[in-house]
Amino acid sequence: MSIYLVAVMVSGLFYIVTFFATNDLMLGAFPAGLAVIYFAFVASSQLNLYKKKMQYFKLTNQFVNNFIISLSIQPVIDSAYKNALTSLNFDFKDKLEGTEELSSLEKLQYLGNYFSFHAYQAFVQVVDLWQEQGGDILKMSSFVTNQFREIEEYILTCKQIGERKIVEFTVLWFFALSILVVIRFALAQFYVQIIQNKLYIVGVLAIFLFVIISCQVLISKVCYLDLKGWKKYEK
Repeated sequence: MSIYLVAVMVSGLFYIVTFFATNDLMLGAFPAGLAVIYFAFVASSQLNLYKKKMQYFKLTNQFVNNFIISLSIQPVIDSAYKNALTSLNFDFKDKLEGTEELSSLEKLQYLGNYFSFHAYQAFVQVVDLWQEQGGDILKMSSFVTNQFREIEEYILTCKQIGERKIVEFTVLWFFALSILVVIRFALAQFYVQIIQNKLYIVGVLAIFLFVIISCQVLISKVCYLDLKGWKKYEK
């Protein structure tokens, strides 16, 4: 689901709940606007960085696997490098402009500027060792491939935990906000009295602010991945 669609849905929910809780059409604009600003700018920025991290890891993993398999079939680094390049998307290949004069090993080292994971650096060292001493590249790179496999399992586990936290968070806050709506109908006489109290109005708005803060904590935890060597490229 698009983060912008989420922003619209949450802002609409905030507006409706605020109206039922305060009986004020104008007051709902504050939490609704806050939700739009948060999800459209803050949350989207974190999620885009998370997606970028996942994209770089996927490209790195595909590139390394293709290179190792190609080198095991045809023990020529230049050939393996060209075959591995097919796993990269066209936009990423543009980053390799100006590297034509470099050797294939130097190109692998250059790619470390983008594939900054520690597992990739270990892969380059293995290829360098293979070039100097020869041997069975599949056996020599088994440690590297195991590292990438462990990272994949780690990412999958984090994703499953994150999805579970999002469901729990959504259900919890849905019922919590529903209470504000129930008060209007279940405690009608009490409701008429409390909406005259400015402290109540401030409290209602503070609840929505706390929801946004909770969303930020949740997204920060869900998007956190301890991938060794990762650099947060901004461009």
